[in-house]
Amino acid sequence: MRLATKFAGIFSSFTILIVGSVVLFKSMTIDFDSVFFALRLSLTGALAAGFFGFHIGKIFEGSHKHHNKNKKQVKKSKLLIDDILDKDIETTQPEEA
Repeated sequence: MRLATKFAGIFSSFTILIVGSVVLFKSMTIDFDSVFFALRLSLTGALAAGFFGFHIGKIFEGSHKHHNKNKKQVKKSKLLIDDILDKDIETTQPEEA
């Protein structure tokens, strides 16, 4: 299972538990109306928290990937100090008129 879906599930579950218990403790009764009101609030909150949890998980997944950038390897023979100095001296000498 991917990390993004795990984060979405954890965030949604905690939201359902917290919002549902707060609404039911606030109403102090467990009747038909209060249960449906708690269900409606907790499901919308769980969708929002699951959405944010999914994107947080995607960020964590992206940070654990190994980025192999293909850089061109320059051979050591092309990096001779004499060649670099010759080109540098040629460009820095002032032209005589």
